[in-house]
Amino acid sequence: AGFELLTLPASRQTSGASTSSQQQRQQMQEYEELFKQQQAGRLIEEEERNIGAVSWSIYGRYLKLVGSTAFIIGFISATAGFELLEQAEHVWLSWWSDQRFQPDPGVAFYLGIYLVISLVAATSAFIRTFMWYRG
Repeated sequence: AGFELLTLPASRQTSGASTSSQQQRQQMQEYEELFKQQQAGRLIEEEERNIGAVSWSIYGRYLKLVGSTAFIIGFISATAGFELLEQAEHVWLSWWSDQRFQPDPGVAFYLGIYLVISLVAATSAFIRTFMWYRG
């Protein structure tokens, strides 16, 4: 399956210096025609294509390539935990601004809870990132 050199018959070849742009266009069209003729003689095998749902075996092979079951469960858990804790931060801030707890426990209480939620979220994000890059 090497490359073949396409050449025009000797009667159609012209010297480079005397070739006009019209002759160059004509030569190019002849080269294209020769190329099409050459391509028509080749056997090209069409690729098979499955239509419909992806089989479960494909998903299984993909999961094996991704890593162990423990890795997948850990990564999904760390990602879900991070996202839940991000939402918990927003909920806690809204409770703080609404002063849900009476009598008011003070800024240190609200700030302490917010700090704990943020630290756990940051730890979860670190674990997720570490797992992603370490595999």
